[in-house]
Amino acid sequence: MNANTSSSTVNFRKEGEEDRISNLPDDVLQHILCFLPTIDVVATSVLSTRWKYLWTATGSLDFCDEMIRNVKMINYPMCNMKLMNIVEKILLLHDAPFIRRFSLYSSTTLDESRVNTWISAVIKRKVEEIIIYIFVEHSHLLLLGSLLSCESLKIFKFKGPSFFKLPSSSVFFSNLKVLHLFFIQVSGDQAIQNVSLNFPMLDEVVLYYCEWLNLKVVNIFAPALNRLTIAHDHHHSSDDYYDDCKIKIYAENLVTLDFRTTLAYDISLHNLSSLYKACIYIWSEDHLPHRMIKFLKGIYHVTDLTLFDGTICSLYSKHLILYPMFCNLKILRIDVEEVDSLDGGRLLYLFSNLPNIESLFFPNGLKWTGAARLWKEETVPQPILSHLKSVEFSVFSGNEDELGLVEFLLKNARALEKMTITISSDSKADPQQQIEVMKQLLMLPRSSAACVVCFH
Repeated sequence: MNANTSSSTVNFRKEGEEDRISNLPDDVLQHILCFLPTIDVVATSVLSTRWKYLWTATGSLDFCDEMIRNVKMINYPMCNMKLMNIVEKILLLHDAPFIRRFSLYSSTTLDESRVNTWISAVIKRKVEEIIIYIFVEHSHLLLLGSLLSCESLKIFKFKGPSFFKLPSSSVFFSNLKVLHLFFIQVSGDQAIQNVSLNFPMLDEVVLYYCEWLNLKVVNIFAPALNRLTIAHDHHHSSDDYYDDCKIKIYAENLVTLDFRTTLAYDISLHNLSSLYKACIYIWSEDHLPHRMIKFLKGIYHVTDLTLFDGTICSLYSKHLILYPMFCNLKILRIDVEEVDSLDGGRLLYLFSNLPNIESLFFPNGLKWTGAARLWKEETVPQPILSHLKSVEFSVFSGNEDELGLVEFLLKNARALEKMTITISSDSKADPQQQIEVMKQLLMLPRSSAACVVCFH
């Protein structure tokens, strides 16, 4: 800004001071504006005639109802209407031929037809990234088939009860790289029961509580997929606990898998020769054993595996044989969430089925009661844990059960090099108890003369 700037200019500079920001080229200013919420970006139009229409060509449009509530202190219904009017007005005035990102966050209820209109508008502008976390008026938003034909779309994240109807038995997402779906129902026409979803460029997928309706087979082809997360709770599924729908995932370059489900759907993984790390939580006592076997066979290449206590209990109850299925497994993490969910028998079963593990972690402590006696009574198959080199306990309180497990590992892991124990905050609050626990641990016999026990 300078002395010749129009009277509409809002001037906060000292007299004679150069306005370096306004002198920047338009493309630089528009890039800077992309990092601000759209409502704030539009507000820059009052700064001067230089800024009046600058915002209309920015590459990002980001909307959030919190900003409206914080500024106006209005109630939810008014906020709802205010937000929708703002979005539509800005989309009408925004004239850039290309939109890099369109994001919408709203905890209030929005009209589904208007949301679909906005999605259509940004698709016509060759949008690359769409992020929408909302609630809609009639419980389910019908996502548009035009999403499938949007070749420019690279990132699509949608959270909110919505319905997506597949237009044909084979769907092709040409350039999509990131896909996050929360609470989405997917279906086809009655004549379409076997579908193929093709994602040649997809790198990351997150599917939370998604349902597959009226479909018998869903084939998902994602040759470039690197990270996959699937979470499905039967409380969020349809009335039938189990569904006959078979979901087959082909992802030969998958590296990381996070899988948390009741196996309400028959899910199988294929060609996962690159899989390195997996986190598995299957918490149903009533699941069909053949579904679990089929799923586990798909991840047999895994090197680093996290198993939750519920999964271990499910495996143990069915006496499933894991070896030689997991002969490549080197790192095992046992995450205990429930008190009394594990005991010596269940862990002995697990250890005897995974003889090649080299590192063992308990990241969430143990939470057991009454298991110490089982360690002494159980018949230990030999050899067991013959390759184990390191063990790490977190949140260690030093109760009888924990000491029993430590004693078992020191006695049977003949190649053990290091055991790291992090004392719990409760035990640290009692220095005398902490010293007593350390003394007991240091007195335990070790089959490996090279083993070092470290405390933190």
